Amino acid sequence: MTGHLTCRSLEIALAILLAGALSSPGQSGTLHPQRVKSQAQLRKLLRNHHPRYYAGYRTGLTALANAATPVGATGNGVASSSTLVQVDGVDEGDEVKNDSSYIYQINQERVLVIHAYPDTNLGVVNVLDFTDGSLYPQELYLDSQFLVVVGTAFQQPSINTASAMLMPIWFFSTSTVKAMVYDITDPAHPAKVREVEIEGDWVATRKIDSNLYLVARQYPDFYPLLAAGVSRARTMLPMFRDTAAGKKFRKLSLSRCFYFPGFDDPNYLLIGAIDLSNPNSQLDLNAYLGAGDQVYASTQNLYVTSSRPFDIFFWPQLALAASPAVTGAPTAAAAAGRTAAATLILPLMPIFAPTNETTDIYKFSLNGGTTAFVAANDVPGSILNSYSMDENGAFFRVATTQHAWWNASNQDENNLFVFDANMSVVGSVTNIAAGERIYAARFLGDRAFLVTFQQIDPLFAIDLSDPTNPAVVGQLTLPGYSNFLVPYDANHLIGFGKDVTVATNQTTGDVPWWDGAAFYQGMKVAMFDVTDLHNPVLMHSVSIGDRGTDSPVLYDPHALLFDRSSNLMAFPISVAQVTNPTPDQPWQWGDTVFQGVQVYDVSLDNGFVLRGSITQIPTGDDIWTDWDKQIDRVLFIGSDLFTLSDSELKVNDLSTLADKAVLPLPPLPDITGSASSITVQPILPAQK
Repeated sequence: MTGHLTCRSLEIALAILLAGALSSPGQSGTLHPQRVKSQAQLRKLLRNHHPRYYAGYRTGLTALANAATPVGATGNGVASSSTLVQVDGVDEGDEVKNDSSYIYQINQERVLVIHAYPDTNLGVVNVLDFTDGSLYPQELYLDSQFLVVVGTAFQQPSINTASAMLMPIWFFSTSTVKAMVYDITDPAHPAKVREVEIEGDWVATRKIDSNLYLVARQYPDFYPLLAAGVSRARTMLPMFRDTAAGKKFRKLSLSRCFYFPGFDDPNYLLIGAIDLSNPNSQLDLNAYLGAGDQVYASTQNLYVTSSRPFDIFFWPQLALAASPAVTGAPTAAAAAGRTAAATLILPLMPIFAPTNETTDIYKFSLNGGTTAFVAANDVPGSILNSYSMDENGAFFRVATTQHAWWNASNQDENNLFVFDANMSVVGSVTNIAAGERIYAARFLGDRAFLVTFQQIDPLFAIDLSDPTNPAVVGQLTLPGYSNFLVPYDANHLIGFGKDVTVATNQTTGDVPWWDGAAFYQGMKVAMFDVTDLHNPVLMHSVSIGDRGTDSPVLYDPHALLFDRSSNLMAFPISVAQVTNPTPDQPWQWGDTVFQGVQVYDVSLDNGFVLRGSITQIPTGDDIWTDWDKQIDRVLFIGSDLFTLSDSELKVNDLSTLADKAVLPLPPLPDITGSASSITVQPILPAQK
């Protein structure tokens, strides 16, 4: 009886704990940032909050950091493609940028400047060389005057390491987000005009007109510094530099440092802004303790999310025993008065007790090269990616998934929330597709579309015309799933994802526990008619390859070329085929038989018609051995279609796909040494 009461008391205690953990999320007012008033206060804030580092678990899925809508570009009367972006007027960085004459490509720690059109003058005209380790380029921005190279750099320790030998020197090294700005008035001779560097890890960047916005996060080395005997709180302030004000790093002023009351992680969110058109304007930088995961930007506002981690605590596992013997910690058991009936079994059992699966959302205004906090609130669940967020007029909308381990129903649940300009919830629709989670989202004005998946792919159509009363009004169910959705026009969507086969007793054979499991197969591209929101319709679809087929488009939509005006769609892909398919074994993995680009004509009448395929890998060569010839970007300028890999640029006729030229790209030097930031290279002749 005593043992029974003991177990019951533990159950009650655990229930009370979980009930508290699953209480409603905080109100928006509690998220308003407060200014850090002194170094003593900063030190106290850092001391009282333990960093997550790798102990926490973020549930926000970031496989698709960005998604896209069509954006066209013209210059000097020559049409050209440009990076597909999520929001019109908000540019996103990519590894390749182009105008109507030149292509700029990040290529193995360098940026190649390639004269591309007309192709009679095809050649590499310059190389921005960062092989000296000064920058690891990640993305580019391009306009008519500037090329911006954004990436990661690493700085030497900022403390006296001779007196801090408790940790090796590399422990104190810090990464920075670095932007290098070049004037490309003469593209063959880019001139570096500015460098901006922020201590921390890259989160996201955006460019609106001439204004560049940099978002980073930085864990201050508070605990190592304490161990090394460094006690000044000023040491824990993030550093930055802007060559518009000087070449050296400076500590951020306390007046620019804020914290969100109740923050659970001493992680600086750093938001920087510069006006490229004004060389005398200095970096506008603010730091906020407690935020920084994903970013959505409109032309007016920036939204930054921060997912809260779950907590882990240990609970003793109790078992009834006839013997009064106690194993483990007898003094603790005796103190608890339970030596007569219960057996304490060690090690202790881990219990995951969430403080609620919650994501904070912070809103900042964007004002021509400066930012300012506006408001904040939180939402239950996690946010898939930036594509799950949208601003429409005065309203901000977000779709979330609450995962099964947080729900009393033990099922995934999906929600959509509508916020006003002050980040107060004005409308919501909850518990969408219980048991499934969001795989893709798309907002189109006063409509929203969610793709969820468990075994089949429901496309949900949501009416947002009344922001205070959003409602699911239509649904389309079909096999497979879509990873992201791109508008063909105002009433039609293109979805990119995978086919799926659901195993049954007949297909699983001697592995019956796979009965009902869904196995993804080849790639699937589908077109949906959403003219009637109450009745979405699948118009066309195309399946490509078998299980093992993959495309960068599924996790990096910038790899997609889509031009609505010419009904052109192209994307890199690796196609796999199963040599001897066995219908009752849906888990069979195919061999890769093609890597390159597939080009389609797209129309409402005919759907997806394969125009042809382009590869840079010679016939008979091993696809994986020729890794440097695997195409990862495709674009067009005028009448030419360009495909790029690390080793070459290939030119094909846009209409017929006939080969026109191949430009070998310069390999990395065999002998490393000190390299200047700009190394002029001779024009490399193209192979006709």
